[in-house]
Amino acid sequence: YYAACAISRVSPSAGMRPILGYIAALVIGTILVLLKLLEVDPVAGWSWLWLLSPFGVAVVWWVYADTTGL
Repeated sequence: YYAACAISRVSPSAGMRPILGYIAALVIGTILVLLKLLEVDPVAGWSWLWLLSPFGVAVVWWVYADTTGL
């Protein structure tokens, strides 16, 4: 991360802002998948489509942040 910031001449603290939404979606998605696999109620009864949707949000966020130059 720091090498990429140095190459693009962006301070690491300024570069972290666009990444936070992406990381949050990945963490939420990972937690939901783990809860489903461990069969924790009420997540065990939820559809896989809803559980995997945070990963789709992460992709959309990444594309948005990349195209807008966030």
